[in-house]
Amino acid sequence: MSCVFIDSQSPHSLVYDQGGIVTVFDQTRTDEELVRTILIKNNTQLEWYGVVTEDTHYHLHFETESGKSLVRIVLLSHKNQQIQCTVHSTLSQSHTWTDVHLLSLVGDEGMIDLNGIVEITS
Repeated sequence: MSCVFIDSQSPHSLVYDQGGIVTVFDQTRTDEELVRTILIKNNTQLEWYGVVTEDTHYHLHFETESGKSLVRIVLLSHKNQQIQCTVHSTLSQSHTWTDVHLLSLVGDEGMIDLNGIVEITS
């Protein structure tokens, strides 16, 4: 099992193909639009945990070719903050698995624009 911490300076395309369990803690904070693609291969089990706050435009695309993706993201918006977030998960092979949980908490005139997509292509 390995642990990885990422932020807005991390590569926008990430590949996890080492097999076994990989746990990622996403600490990304950005006020510009950021699109990140995550490829899961070689029967790897990815566990992704993140918190999105402040004025953010963050788009995540998980492509599971072989293995599992478990995604847990909390979105927190308050005091006129505006969050735009897209979580797109693609299953491109048989015997792949995804589990996405998104928790949105809004207070004090905050706003969250959330799009979630699970796509099966095979």
